[in-house]
Amino acid sequence: MKILIVSYGLNTIGGLQTWQHMFSHELIKRGHNLTIMEMYDYSTLCSEKKFVRIWDDEISIINVNGYIIQRSINPNTTRDALKIMMNITKKIKFSLFLKKEKFDIILFTDPNFTFNFFEKTIKANNCFVQFHSSFERFMSTSKIRYYLVKYKIKSFKKFVLLSEGDVDNAIENGFQPEKLVYVTNFINEKKFNDYRKDYSLNSKTILVVAKLVSNDKQVDHVLKAFSLIDKSISKDWKIRIIGEGKIKIELIDLCIKLGISNNVEFLGKKDNPLSDFFESEFFVLSSSYEGFPLTLLECVFSNLPIIAYECSPSIKTIVKDGLNGLLVDKNDIKSLSEAIATLILMPDKIEIFSKNQEMIKEKFITDNVINRWEALFSEYV
Repeated sequence: MKILIVSYGLNTIGGLQTWQHMFSHELIKRGHNLTIMEMYDYSTLCSEKKFVRIWDDEISIINVNGYIIQRSINPNTTRDALKIMMNITKKIKFSLFLKKEKFDIILFTDPNFTFNFFEKTIKANNCFVQFHSSFERFMSTSKIRYYLVKYKIKSFKKFVLLSEGDVDNAIENGFQPEKLVYVTNFINEKKFNDYRKDYSLNSKTILVVAKLVSNDKQVDHVLKAFSLIDKSISKDWKIRIIGEGKIKIELIDLCIKLGISNNVEFLGKKDNPLSDFFESEFFVLSSSYEGFPLTLLECVFSNLPIIAYECSPSIKTIVKDGLNGLLVDKNDIKSLSEAIATLILMPDKIEIFSKNQEMIKEKFITDNVINRWEALFSEYV
């Protein structure tokens, strides 16, 4: 198949960016002809988000260098989005490009304003939109975008969401069921082959991995929850936090205030933290929202039990409460503390949860997920 992926920020940090790199190379391995159109590079306004990736020479990359449509980075996002919608010249240019290239499939990796450049040709092509955040998050971030996307759904073949729960939420909010499908994220499972879980290792380590650039990951909730546990229970345990960013200083100060500085290690950014996954006892995710966190898939494939806030429908796709981890109501710090204490006091449960990750892995294996994408595309080619 001849495929065009319309995206942004190819060489920046982020779950979407990691996913599209893996996805693109899997398509190339299967013999597809792939072009990526990068609509904008937001690292030009936010240099700390720069992360250079190596792209296969067989992938054709077109850099548009357009307006940055991202509210967290560009304060003029609304104004620039309107400029996109009114730019007739560019719409004609993109229309001619698509007509010439005759792509079998066009995939927009985000319901972003930039697809307004393509509105003249969306109906005439096999166009798909993928959501990399939960549907609830998509609804709440921009009402203008939400209603524009809802209006345009009829022009696309499918909207691809991350979980069955997201599809249900979309239907409840008036999106056409026949236009909706979900495909989970995946992970390169082969990178875990060089590691083995040592069940005799009693590291008494709790792992947290998060970008410390904003409060969205709510790492402070983990620290506050840990501080509520009786010191006689938690005194020998460590929380290891992998990640870097501007709120790190705030979190260090919070540790001092809570009296847990000796129990917390800030390890900074790591290019390859897999050994930490295999050497830890369990992982804690306390985000205010998530899409489909690849970090939790890393836990699954490193047999690391998970405690997680139910902050998106995809979490329940990965974490089966009482099987491979524990689920906690979002923002309930007291219940989070109780869940952490439960695993600290029950090492046998940690080992059971760890071994039960074997039951979860199958549906997130690369080939299985790429097969789903190919089957979806093949319905229209």
